[in-house]
Amino acid sequence: MAQDECHLLRLSTELILQILEYGPTSTYLDVALTCTTLHHQCRNLLDLHREAHAKYRITSDLSPETVIDLLKDTTKARIERWHVRELEIWGSRQDWEDWRPWVPKLPGTCGLADGFPTRYGLDLQDMQRYIRTALELWTFSDFDSEAIQWDLKAGQDGFLKLLLIATCPRLHSLRFVKRGLDPHTTLQWMREVIKDSRRTEDGPHELQGFESLRDIAVGIETDQRSWKDISPRRDARDFAALFYIPNLESLSFNDLHYIEDGNEDYQHFDVVDQYDFPRGTSSVKHLFIDSASEFSPEYYQGIADVSKKLESVVLRVASEQRQDLDDVDVLVGSLSFSNGKTLQKLIIYNPGGMHGYQCRNYRLDDLDDFGNLKLFTLAVSDIELEELNLMHSSPNAEQLAEYVSDSFLASTEAIYV
Repeated sequence: MAQDECHLLRLSTELILQILEYGPTSTYLDVALTCTTLHHQCRNLLDLHREAHAKYRITSDLSPETVIDLLKDTTKARIERWHVRELEIWGSRQDWEDWRPWVPKLPGTCGLADGFPTRYGLDLQDMQRYIRTALELWTFSDFDSEAIQWDLKAGQDGFLKLLLIATCPRLHSLRFVKRGLDPHTTLQWMREVIKDSRRTEDGPHELQGFESLRDIAVGIETDQRSWKDISPRRDARDFAALFYIPNLESLSFNDLHYIEDGNEDYQHFDVVDQYDFPRGTSSVKHLFIDSASEFSPEYYQGIADVSKKLESVVLRVASEQRQDLDDVDVLVGSLSFSNGKTLQKLIIYNPGGMHGYQCRNYRLDDLDDFGNLKLFTLAVSDIELEELNLMHSSPNAEQLAEYVSDSFLASTEAIYV
């Protein structure tokens, strides 16, 4: 027997392909490159890889059947899921009448196409398989299992998209598009499985299904909003839950409101316990909070303390007239305490809609404990000149410039004033 003979060739082509089906999808190419004969035998699988990469690398729920096709229990669907790197979720389908394609409208948001739904129900075997897959990943109570069945029978698709997220092994980026008041039921299901993973009888256990995620954006704008637009008040618990995703690096969250009018639960003193924020254990490095309003000092502290690895924080109100944020200096102070060594960028947009205690936004000396801050926003009125006036009764432009530049951190590279 030749020393370089490929021993796999002793097996039939059918058996080789069956073995490959039980192995990791990533091994198909390695096996195909073993020798010319195996390459020819695996050609159909390699063709499936090429087609899946071209079709599904960036995919979405614009067509309701896309999620169903990707969740099939076939070799083709497993290969297709392996190639999904970015997933866009445009909206929540609430019943079978909604099982029509989403049609993005510019200007405007996203509505359902005219015509008939693509289906009016799911196969019972498929529903049972979906639930089995979920139970292999997460722990559900009997009530939750019944809720899943009810949702699937009613035509709600949030749980199906949750399963798709969890079964795409290389999914890197997840984006939820802003669509009117749609809260995104998939996001709510994500919160439920994250919560259940932390509150089992045996204590918190490893959260499965989201390990590949690195970037999540909630509430992406698709057009220029007008003053008449109505924004959803997203559940702040959804925001807090996302910090538990194990390898997440970037989180963008739009329309985050801390206090709901008339809801006393939102005014709970310990917001870390109220919203179940992690305490310095999140892997998030980049945080962008958009269209924020009505944050309390305690809520700022809860946000600042979720991670010890923050490198950039961006805070924005929708406009200086429509939204308002007080006590922004509390966020800056909390960040300096929890992420003083890591934070490199601190940006606020529409700063006229934000206020600090006895200052416009925050004082320059609030940045003193940041050791590596390179880029930040600063209001001119927050540069205190009392000490300069004590040094010079009538400082000239050169003295003013020298004093201000000396007040900045040594790590400073750029400032937006």
